[in-house]
Amino acid sequence: ATPAAHEKPISSVSFSRHDKCMLATAGYDQKIIVWGVGAGEPDGGAARRTLEGHEEAVTALSFHPSRPGLLASCAGDASVKLWDANTGLEVAALTGGHEDWVKAVSWSPFQENALASCSDDGRIVLWDVDAKAVKKKLEGGHSDFVSCVAFSLHDPKILASSSTDKTVVVWDIATGKVVYKFTEHTDECNSIAWSPTAEGLLATACLDKVCLRGSSPPPAL
Repeated sequence: ATPAAHEKPISSVSFSRHDKCMLATAGYDQKIIVWGVGAGEPDGGAARRTLEGHEEAVTALSFHPSRPGLLASCAGDASVKLWDANTGLEVAALTGGHEDWVKAVSWSPFQENALASCSDDGRIVLWDVDAKAVKKKLEGGHSDFVSCVAFSLHDPKILASSSTDKTVVVWDIATGKVVYKFTEHTDECNSIAWSPTAEGLLATACLDKVCLRGSSPPPAL
């Protein structure tokens, strides 16, 4: 069947790093749609295929940085899935990590088989995608839903997470321990991003403000 557009709000988008014309979108209709975009596509973009398998809203997507076509997704059904976006086939369902809505996924820039996910269960799970198994669970850093997770782009041991508990936590994934907890925000934190050029610089987006955090005192924007 010809893929159709989403029937409910779109929650996430991700471009392939290997096919400059491939874009994936996730929706609350439980679907992932892979699009061809660019000048050669009808109206600048056309749906190539629809990926179905999640039983609740799909909340986030991320293409693998070095494995062409490999796409990770997570959803309200407490699952994380791996897909071949070139064929539309489900590669793996990663289970046993979460007990509630999974909100975000992040690929490690250092280990090809390492994926992190975070959830409303307050937990961050580190996965070995080759073994299709949980490698480690990071717990105790947050007291509410974990909204975002991101591997450091400069240090393979460091991961950051944000939460509706108004905090941002920096983890040592080798030990599973909290390195530092930022508690300056007065409202829930929903997004984080590491700078690709400035080592140790982390941006945190919350409902009250955006902060930049690094080796020097972070300015509030």
